[in-house]
Amino acid sequence: MGLFARAIISRPHLARCVRSFEGSTTRPGVSFPDTTREGINLRTISSNFPTVRQLIALRASLSNDLYGKNHCDAWFGSLTNWFDNWDAFLAFILHVCSRNLKRIVLRSPGLMSRYLRTVLDLGNTAQHSSAEQLMLSNLKQVDLKTSHKNRQISIDFVLPFLKLKSVKAISITGFCSYVAPTSNFSGLHCSAIKRLIITNSLVSPPSIEKFLGCFNSLQYFEYEHTYWGVVGGTQFRPNIIAKGLKQSQHCLECLHISQKGTLDQLSTSSQNGEIPERVESLKAFETLR
Repeated sequence: MGLFARAIISRPHLARCVRSFEGSTTRPGVSFPDTTREGINLRTISSNFPTVRQLIALRASLSNDLYGKNHCDAWFGSLTNWFDNWDAFLAFILHVCSRNLKRIVLRSPGLMSRYLRTVLDLGNTAQHSSAEQLMLSNLKQVDLKTSHKNRQISIDFVLPFLKLKSVKAISITGFCSYVAPTSNFSGLHCSAIKRLIITNSLVSPPSIEKFLGCFNSLQYFEYEHTYWGVVGGTQFRPNIIAKGLKQSQHCLECLHISQKGTLDQLSTSSQNGEIPERVESLKAFETLR
């Protein structure tokens, strides 16, 4: 990643060639931020790089008009000092490559970090304006995955991507119901997204119904429920999923729904009365078309 950053900064025109980006929101090999570990220092990325001119260009690429001077100063400081600055570095790469990106794949412990949220929020603002060469305007596909077995992707982490008008397809692996108090979840309408895949889901029935209600143009939907999570189990309620999909019933073409679990777990769910409910849920899906 350091060599990639050096190439992009020394030859900025190369950023136009980046079409797909895959990375982690935490530094590889580190599960949680650790301020005692060294980050990537763009001042000393090599013995002869960067030059003073390139450092000036690096700071100039963080526009005060877009992000605000104080925010840009802090961001630049994170990029050029030794401490755990992976969030600042990752967000910077996405920032400089944002014009032509078509796909983003992110592995995350599930929480949205400061500078990454800044880039996504700015992209959302730009896409709702009339400006040309919008940030992330070519981004069509987003894949979000959990990078830690004990942490899932939260709804709060997903929301900034849903607000981007350019995104047509999104997949989420390891989804949970957690919503931060600052999340603006109500009133969200994702008309542009046609394809939605959720696998290894731990989302509760009320939350999945509310989440799916945000989509009104889905053509393809795939859902895999995980019966037992790290903390405990959440119910598999296909009829609730059907209710959530009503906003897309006029355009839904393909639907896959499954549950992931052992035979013992499925036997337990049958004893709890969940299997008959699944049979009844077929009627709920019939009402979609």
